Order: sequence, then C-alpha cells, then structure tokens
Amino acid sequence: MNKISRQMINNLISNKEIDRNDICTYFILLHFAREINGAIIIDRTSKYTLFLRIIRSLPYFNMASLYRSFNRLEKLGFISFRKNTVFLNDDELINTFYKEKTKGYIVVPDFVMTESFYNKSLSAKKLTLKLLSMLNGDIRKAVKLDPSSLQELLRKNTVQKVRNVFEEISDLFSIEHNTISDMFEIKLDSNVMNMKLEMRQVSNQSIFKRVCKTVKSTLNAFRYNYTLELLEMLVEACRTFKKKEIRNKLIK
Repeated sequence: MNKISRQMINNLISNKEIDRNDICTYFILLHFAREINGAIIIDRTSKYTLFLRIIRSLPYFNMASLYRSFNRLEKLGFISFRKNTVFLNDDELINTFYKEKTKGYIVVPDFVMTESFYNKSLSAKKLTLKLLSMLNGDIRKAVKLDPSSLQELLRKNTVQKVRNVFEEISDLFSIEHNTISDMFEIKLDSNVMNMKLEMRQVSNQSIFKRVCKTVKSTLNAFRYNYTLELLEMLVEACRTFKKKEIRNKLIK
C-alpha cells in the first residue's frame, strides 16, 4: 500500500486537465518511488528508462497513453524530471515523514494500480479516490453520499449518470442505495484491500535479447550482418567505455 496526501487526492480529482490514464500513471510512479531526505523520488532513472520499466512490468498500460500522461503530469506540476531523478511533487506527503501522527495523508490500496482500475472511466476513478480519502483504509467505517452533490466533481449533467458511476465501482466497495432518500452508503470491501499488485518480471537477459533483436534488424536493413554474439561483445564494450574496441568492432 502507498501513502498519499489528502491534498494530492483533491488535486488529482479536481484538475480538469487530468485524464483517466494520468491518475493510474501517477499511482504507478508513487509505487516505484521512495523517500530520501524528505523528498519522494525515483532516483537513478531517466524519463525514457522509467517509461520502458512501466511498459515491461505492466503490459496493460497503453504505450501512447502512458507517454501522453508523462507529459501532461509534468506540465501540470505533478511530477518533474531532473538529472536522472523523478520527483513526485507532494509537499504534504513529504511532511508526514517528520510526524508520528497526521491526518494529512491517506492509505491507498494496491487495487488502484490493477488492470481493473486502469480500465475504469475517469468518473469512476475520481469517485474511488474521493471515497478512499473519506474512508482512509478503515473497512469498518461507512460514509453516505448524495449523488446530486457529485454532479460537478464527476462532470455529469444528470443524477442518473452519477448513480451509474456508483454501479461501476461496485466491485471495489460495498454499496447500499436507499431509493427513498436516494443516498448511497459505502464501505470498503475487505477483499480488495488485500489485493496485491502483480507485476510482470522481465529478466535482464530477455530484455537484452529483445534489444539485440531490434538493433540487429536495424543493422541488417543497412546490410550489416551482426550476430547476437557480436552484439553482446559490442554492448559489453560500450559498458566499459573501451572506445577503441568499439571502433574496431564497427570497422569489422
């Protein structure tokens, strides 16, 4: 599970430029991040390397959508890339590391990073985050919501469309609808709180062979007939910065 400030939850669901994929991307970045000296960062990784890491680990992420989310989150100030370090700009979350108890952050279950959540609509994601902010991981607590009060947040022009959003998230929450008062009583489903993120493990060797295959096909297009063994030697030479050896191999 991750921690995120209540203010950041509000920023994510209230920003009109945020896309439904942006929300999932932000939480995946939070999953990879760690706290160092009060900063929430992903260190020793470039923007492109992090992009590939997410695509390889979570195949349900769409490559084009992920690239757009990176750019949009950066533009809106939710993340920043500096000197091979990714910063998640959440000052309120940073402050919680210096306090024993605080109401400034909430617990976010792993289900926000699953394929099921990824495929939900923007409205469903916004409502889910609002409920998580209100319930804060307490499976015994229940909250009541009037669907008419959520029209602006979910950008729905009728109350019925808001009711439909509650239906969409019924796999994550226990929801009871009082048709007389038209109020929804919501509790966290204990099963989904225990849901764990499953990430595809890709070995360095398989990644290397995939890269070699791509490079080899490119070189072959220019009539350079490199074998996998020669490519391995070339990459190893690049790693050890033996420029003379690289030049000799390219000449051959």
